[in-house]
Amino acid sequence: ACNYSLTATISSECEYSEINYDCNGNCNVEVDCAGVCGGILVDDDCGVCDGDNSSCTGCMDDTACNYSLTATISSECEYSEINYDCNGNCNVEVDCAGECDGEAAEDDCGVCNGNNNTMDCSGVCEGSAIVDCAGECTCTQTWNDKTEHNLYCILLGAAIVDECGVCNGDCDEPLANDLYYSYEFKLSPNYPNPFNPTTTINYSTATFSTVNILIYSMSGELIQTIMNSSQQPGQYSVKWNASNFPSGLYFVKLISSNKIAEQKILLIK
Repeated sequence: ACNYSLTATISSECEYSEINYDCNGNCNVEVDCAGVCGGILVDDDCGVCDGDNSSCTGCMDDTACNYSLTATISSECEYSEINYDCNGNCNVEVDCAGECDGEAAEDDCGVCNGNNNTMDCSGVCEGSAIVDCAGECTCTQTWNDKTEHNLYCILLGAAIVDECGVCNGDCDEPLANDLYYSYEFKLSPNYPNPFNPTTTINYSTATFSTVNILIYSMSGELIQTIMNSSQQPGQYSVKWNASNFPSGLYFVKLISSNKIAEQKILLIK
């Protein structure tokens, strides 16, 4: 007891120190990290008393988006998508279609993923020059009325195939027993219509001539030339892939010799 009497012969009440303390109030066992005598709290691996290691746990890879400069205990790292930084920004080249590291490229006419089909025979983008049956790129003058342009070219001097199949010939009528005499100039309905993104255009021509198949927008702008070549009389079909064009109403125009046929087609994506 703290009040032990060496000379006492009759016992009285004894006084004892608190557990883990001596009679002078000094701790006589180990003190924990919180300063508690005989306590059980300890520092975690981060040096925090009674901590859970969270204060120094983090990604220790300096290439990761959640890299922690102060971390001493490694945890899961987060990385950006390939070709993107941690803020979602593309860190490589963006192609003409807006795709990060995409492969789409502009053709010579500045059309993304185009194939120069908007370039006329004279090398002019959105130009109106045509190749006549003599192989000459002609009629390069700009006409205000694009819709009638190819017909103007034919009427104003471009070489054309006569009714007997001769380029720049003067035959007015084919022979009565001509194999091709039964064909007529006709633009048949495309199929399917509406379509997405490909449709087949069927047509026939009655003479040896340069055949032009043109696609126009609602505003009357020539947006693509599908066909521009010399053909003999017969029935033909050609496909139009409109994957690079928006939904809407378009016009397909067939021009052969001095004849024109036109119809509406509907693209729905």
